[in-house]
Amino acid sequence: MKREKIKSLTIIIGSMLFIFLILCPAFFAAGKTVTDTITLSPLEEHVVSFKLHEGDPLTIAISVSSGSIDLLIYDSENYISQYYIEEYFSDITTSFNTEFVPTWTDTFYVVFYNPNTLNSASFSYTLEHEQEFSSNLVINLSIGAGLLGSILIFNFIGKKENIIK
Repeated sequence: MKREKIKSLTIIIGSMLFIFLILCPAFFAAGKTVTDTITLSPLEEHVVSFKLHEGDPLTIAISVSSGSIDLLIYDSENYISQYYIEEYFSDITTSFNTEFVPTWTDTFYVVFYNPNTLNSASFSYTLEHEQEFSSNLVINLSIGAGLLGSILIFNFIGKKENIIK
């Protein structure tokens, strides 16, 4: 009787943990959206950073109301390097939309730069990161599979003992 009670409690707790671990990636896979309106002085820049995984798209929408800006995207190793830029768009004077999809996981810096030496630039932007990869997914699935395996083993042992009696 006591053995059956332990087995049933283990199955219930294991099932609850398994369901929780499977649902965790869905809860924590939300992306990040940044929206702002900025006025840059001559030769000034504004930087927004994003942790992107391989294949996670970053949607960029810009609407310039006065002046012109340049858009530069750097990875963490080459941030503020004049020699290596992931993406570069210059002379944005009206609305502009693009999507950046990295080929590796890194922190990327989106830099809005006013190249004009005399006039300010005003613009609004929206950056949307749609996270398609959850870093905990592999770990959660492994733990869940282990728990499911232990539940199946306990169930098999319990059925085998019932047959032997």
